[in-house]
Amino acid sequence: MRKVATVAPLVLVPWIAGAAHAHETATSGGLGSGFAHPFTGLDHLLVLLAIGLWAGSRKGASEHAAPIVFLGTLAIGVVAGFSGLALPAIDPLLAVTVLVAGLMISARGSLPPWLARVALAIIGLLHGNAHFYAAPDAGGILAYFAAGLLAASALLIGVGLAIGRLVAMRPEKPELILMSGGLISAAGVVLIASAV
Repeated sequence: MRKVATVAPLVLVPWIAGAAHAHETATSGGLGSGFAHPFTGLDHLLVLLAIGLWAGSRKGASEHAAPIVFLGTLAIGVVAGFSGLALPAIDPLLAVTVLVAGLMISARGSLPPWLARVALAIIGLLHGNAHFYAAPDAGGILAYFAAGLLAASALLIGVGLAIGRLVAMRPEKPELILMSGGLISAAGVVLIASAV
C-alpha cells in the first residue's frame, strides 16, 4: 500500500499535467453541455470527488453538510459571475482548491467543522465563478447551470461519498484515506505548477 502511495503520483504526473488545461469554454448551451462540463476539467472533477470522499469517510453531520455547503456556494459563485464578478488568476486558484481538498482528506477528522465549511464555501465560490466564465454565450443558459452543471456536480460528489463510505468500512481505513488525500494533494501540486 505504501509503495502504491509513493509511486502513483509519479506515474500520474504526465497525465495530470496534460489534463490541467483540458477544459474549455462550452460552445453550446443546454442541459447536456452543462452536465458534461464538470467532467472536462481535472480540477473540477478531482474537487467534486474529493468533497464526497471527505464527507463519506466522516461520521455525523459533515456527510450531509459538505455537499450542501459546496453546491450552495457553487450556485452563489455562478450568480456572482452574472453580476460581473470575475476573479483574477482563476486557474491557479482552482489548482490550489485541489490541493486543499486533498489536505482536508488527509487531515482525517482533525479539521474543526467550522473551518472545513469555510474551506468548502471558498472552494465552491471559486468553482462556481469559473464555471460561469466557461459557460456558452448561446441560449439554454438556465438549463446549463440549474439542471446540467448542478446535477453533474451533485452526481460526482455522490460518487465520492459512496467511495468514502466504502473506505470507512474497511479495516485499513486510515491508510486508504491518507493515500487518497495524498494522491489528490499531489495532483493539486502538479496542477498548480501547470497553471503558473
